[in-house]
Amino acid sequence: MNSLLTVLFMFLWKTLPWLMVIGGVNSYYPRLGNYVCQDRNNQDERFVILDGKDPIDENLAESFFRRHKLSDTSRHDKDITIQLGEGKTLTVKNVNIIKIILKDLFVPEGRNNYVKLYTFLNFLFCPIRKIENKIYFFDSIKIEDNGLRKYDQTTRCTVEYCNIGLYLYEENTEVGTLLKGGTINKAFYVAIVPEKNEEFFSFYGLKFTVNVKALLKCPYKEWFHKHSSATFEPMEYITDEFPGVGNRHKYVPGYAERNLEKIHQDQNSKGFICGRVRQLKPLPTFNVGFEYGMNNDIIKSTNVRFDNGILFCGSNDLKDYYVFGYLSKRYQLIEGPEWKYFKDNIKLHYGQLLYAYKKSDVDERYNNFDANKAIPPSCIGENKELPATLKLNINGSPVSEFKSVVEEDGTYVFYYMIDEIKGTEVKLLSCYANLDNHKNDAFNEYYAKNYRFNIIMKKTIDKRIVSTPSEFEKSINKDNDFYGIYACKTTSQTPNKMLKESNIVIVPANNQVLRLIKKIVQAKAEELRCMKEDIEGNKLIQMDVTIPTQKVIKFFIKDKKKTNFDEAILYYYYIPDNKIKYQNETKLKCHYGNETRKIFIEITHDVNEGPPKNFPTSDDKLLLYVAGSLGITGLILIIIGAVVAILIKKKRKKRRLKELSLSKSGLSGGLNKSSTSKSKSLMTASSKRSSSKSIPNSKSMKTTSSTSKSKNNLNNIKITANIKTKSKSGSKISKIH
Repeated sequence: MNSLLTVLFMFLWKTLPWLMVIGGVNSYYPRLGNYVCQDRNNQDERFVILDGKDPIDENLAESFFRRHKLSDTSRHDKDITIQLGEGKTLTVKNVNIIKIILKDLFVPEGRNNYVKLYTFLNFLFCPIRKIENKIYFFDSIKIEDNGLRKYDQTTRCTVEYCNIGLYLYEENTEVGTLLKGGTINKAFYVAIVPEKNEEFFSFYGLKFTVNVKALLKCPYKEWFHKHSSATFEPMEYITDEFPGVGNRHKYVPGYAERNLEKIHQDQNSKGFICGRVRQLKPLPTFNVGFEYGMNNDIIKSTNVRFDNGILFCGSNDLKDYYVFGYLSKRYQLIEGPEWKYFKDNIKLHYGQLLYAYKKSDVDERYNNFDANKAIPPSCIGENKELPATLKLNINGSPVSEFKSVVEEDGTYVFYYMIDEIKGTEVKLLSCYANLDNHKNDAFNEYYAKNYRFNIIMKKTIDKRIVSTPSEFEKSINKDNDFYGIYACKTTSQTPNKMLKESNIVIVPANNQVLRLIKKIVQAKAEELRCMKEDIEGNKLIQMDVTIPTQKVIKFFIKDKKKTNFDEAILYYYYIPDNKIKYQNETKLKCHYGNETRKIFIEITHDVNEGPPKNFPTSDDKLLLYVAGSLGITGLILIIIGAVVAILIKKKRKKRRLKELSLSKSGLSGGLNKSSTSKSKSLMTASSKRSSSKSIPNSKSMKTTSSTSKSKNNLNNIKITANIKTKSKSGSKISKIH
């Protein structure tokens, strides 16, 4: 009976740790079973390392371990102070450094083969019976008691948590006593030391190359306990928004590739870095990550779409997937590449690839981590070129237009209302590409990472043409000179033919009074004018003229006629009486509106004798009419001049012919009877006689010509006078056009 009880007791003793693991007892940190150090008679306290065995075989020979005597350590030259909270401080003195050469973690003692680290490392102290009541450490996965726990069988380093760093060595104490603060006179610090700067602490087993983008489980900020005196700095491309378990580890697609400093010829030469470990100074830092494998099986990409607000990758509804967006450097204006985890606020970009990993597969496989189970994507989606039209951004955010039209040449015109800016507020105007056929907010910044667009002001609100430089962003303030017409333009760096340029019209809000100041040289009557239509197309309803010390003069357009108000092609004018010259600070208020909207433009005239500081206030279309009229008038004058010249030329020709005819009639008899030489002399003498006889006729012709010219001059004077008279009679209209 006693022997049976003994056997049962021994069985329970052997199997209880296993049953506790299976039953979930102490599940946050499973007991790995009792172990017995190889030399039970060896009482030297030592630290041993074994790669992933769970549970540990107590019969495993210690010669397969990496061993470090606790007496074979170096002393840290400074005390470590730990703030426990509530004003309690624990001071740790005589810290002994246990230096583990990084290479020793992968090349076992007494052997020359490279052992890949698939799962975790076990940290053990020997002899266990002598040391187990002296060691305490801060465990990153324990929540209560500030993470402090008594050493219990083993500690470990895995992707989920790693217990390198500080181990307190104190006899005759307990966790509660240590948490009250005080002084510890001995401790050990487990440090991993690379022999070269770029040596790599790597978990192996991805099987896949970088091209597959398999999902990894990377250590994160709380991989070490905050009181362990070791810290983990994740790479900048791994952020808080990534999925995982709190800040202890994160799921990350293995997309980056780095050449590794190999510690053994069997080691892979390329890997993915999750972050960097910093230990007590002056101990060196080292990188942590994964070695890539050779599997290069890549699935084909498919289209990305939204259906009823749900994102699809091909036919896969992605609401139950971990989805990451990848944008390579060649698609970006900013430095890249860029990875984004799509949690809530999804933003899609042209050229972006979406990698989708099924949540149930990931969570199940990574519940008990094994690097050999890295997960390839279930679907890869590609965001391709889509047609878009340039629209307005204010302070980096899209705004909605209240009206849009398409001009005859196909140009889109968008109308926006902006409230009056007050105080020191500054707004930034810019252009963005709005997709034509996708209204989901996920597409708002579709081309924002690819191209920048120019915004250029073309006309002010009173239709004055302006010349401004192209800008990516235009600052506007309370001066109110930003209302007007702009152009959104692509640049030479925008080869995408699916992007359409547009015009932007910015107008005041409904019922807003827009106050402008017009600086002019002197009080000219034609300055008091209102456009018949504003830049929005609203009709002029009313004009109010306020001259200082005089009564407000109102003109309602529907009345058509009123004293001192005249209509031109593009404007209505107020023309003061000749005796009245309007003064400085004269105000003109133009009322515009339609059935649903009204705006008011109030212009205060600043009269001075110097040159105007503002842009010309002329009517652009009027200038075209005037220029055209002058051109036509000039052409008519040229034609008249040409006709007169032709008539004069004809008269001169007629006169020459007449003179020639008279000469021939006087010489005809003599020429037939004379010789050649005689005819020459006779011809000369006859010519002289003929010339002398022709003098009176010549004088007569001069008189006739003179009379003709004077008549022509009189006619020209009459024509000019007639033109001037017409011009004078039309001067009033000329001014108001």
